Amino acid sequence: MYLSKEYHKTTLMNSHWLKVSSLYEDLRKQRSLVDNDELGDVYKNVIELYNKSLSEENYIQSFILIQNLFEDRLYTLYKYVKEKNEGYYLSLETLHKRTDLKKMVFELCNKYRVFDDKTKRTLNKSIDIRNRFIHFSFMKPNVYSKKLCEVFYILFREMDKEVQTFKKTI
Repeated sequence: MYLSKEYHKTTLMNSHWLKVSSLYEDLRKQRSLVDNDELGDVYKNVIELYNKSLSEENYIQSFILIQNLFEDRLYTLYKYVKEKNEGYYLSLETLHKRTDLKKMVFELCNKYRVFDDKTKRTLNKSIDIRNRFIHFSFMKPNVYSKKLCEVFYILFREMDKEVQTFKKTI
């Protein structure tokens, strides 16, 4: 019995699909299930790992960790602002699935007036850096640096202050 090349490709891709599927874990959903007390512990552990990897000069890991915390704070701020202004509950899981970071920055600046234009430009530039580094670092793998990680750490801390300040107004 002759089996076509297309059949073999399909069978091969199906076996890869099973392997890839077994690795999938919806961390967005896990994030939505974490309450504020647990989140503090999660952040503490991630910051410890960030500092450890930074001291070991593992800048790729440090960058991924800290830019994730930064983005989490940005999503959280957007969630709080939108809920307060629109009057309905939003889950972080839904926001992560459906909302582009630059759209959030645009709305936080232009619609809700949380940020000025200079902050908007800084946040948009940080998003560009993150996207270019994550998607194109194969062109220059040593693009990750201590300075890069430290800048994103500052962005994370500033965004965390914004979240804490906004929470006091709710």
